[in-house]
Amino acid sequence: MKTMRWLLLGVTLLALVPVAADTGNPLQPLSGLTVCDSKGKTVGGVIEGAFYLSHVPVVALKAGDQVVTVGAKPNYLVGNDQIVFATPDCSGTPYFVVPTSLGYLPTLIPQSFVTNEGTLYTPGAGSSPLTVNVLSSWQTEFPPPPAANACYSPYELAEVSVVEAQAVGDLNAMFQPPFALRSFGWVRGDRPMREASSPER
Repeated sequence: MKTMRWLLLGVTLLALVPVAADTGNPLQPLSGLTVCDSKGKTVGGVIEGAFYLSHVPVVALKAGDQVVTVGAKPNYLVGNDQIVFATPDCSGTPYFVVPTSLGYLPTLIPQSFVTNEGTLYTPGAGSSPLTVNVLSSWQTEFPPPPAANACYSPYELAEVSVVEAQAVGDLNAMFQPPFALRSFGWVRGDRPMREASSPER
């Protein structure tokens, strides 16, 4: 008898779920969330919410044969790592530190860095790891845009594994801030509720 009462209660609650969703609930799950620039051009679909120690939407882009991720802040885009140099003044060849050489676990997410001028860097295609002494770096939002990236020095990492970083595109030429979140619609329960108009591409 007790089992039957619990069963009836469960059925009643399940029956009330769509009713609750249909009676003015102001919070509804979203679908098709994207980041768009000031002209409505889609930067990319949002794939996660936490990025580079900040809470920003993250989008995936195609850079040659690589899939790369960047974060969208209101007025600029950011990468997920820093660029380092074997010189004390951020001159010469730019590198990414191989994460495993610092004790991090391997990841499928490629490294990226966006300069304050909008240049996107990714690991060079076919670049082989080499060992260097890191003496300086460019770091995300140091200082924040629109100022040019400052050289962070001294920044010393002895004998770490690095790969060469290459510039693959100018994001400022592709997208115009400010950026905003848009959705192609929202869902109520598991049913599509409405499809919003697509932004211009």
